[in-house]
Amino acid sequence: MMNEHTFNEVVKHTRLSDKQIEAAKLVLVEGKRPGEAAESVGTFPQQVSRSTKKVLEVEQELLRAGKLQSTGHQALEKALDVSYTLAVQQARERCGEGGIISIAEPNRQYVGEIVSKSDMHVVQNVGRDQLVIHESAKLERVPTLGSTMDIRYGQDLRRPAQVQERANVNSRGGLSR
Repeated sequence: MMNEHTFNEVVKHTRLSDKQIEAAKLVLVEGKRPGEAAESVGTFPQQVSRSTKKVLEVEQELLRAGKLQSTGHQALEKALDVSYTLAVQQARERCGEGGIISIAEPNRQYVGEIVSKSDMHVVQNVGRDQLVIHESAKLERVPTLGSTMDIRYGQDLRRPAQVQERANVNSRGGLSR
């Protein structure tokens, strides 16, 4: 199945009639059989099959040309956005109005307690009402909630950040530069 947004983007690059688009949408987005779609729009099942085939061919061409994101990629981006939003919400609840929330940056070291987690992010208290949000996929390992961690990012963001437990860190945490 194809999501509606992707379908609408793809059909812009076809020369299908409105009836053909409607039938293809019934099959590709809503999951109906070609015979049902043909009956709904008043055409033949063979025509519906040709229309859906054309939409799928154009989708593949657009994906190869880099002009369209795959449905899986879109779903991952949406999940990442939801996780980040949840992490920010959790961070705001922790630090209140006066706190500073930021995302991890390259060439930086962050030391402090892991205070919350979402599906794809961890929130670290680095002291002085400052919280840093780390994307879990960019860490060499995901720290446990409540642990005090030293997280170091290198210049090359393609390499995961180093994550080490810190046993002897003062209770305030801290931000190293």
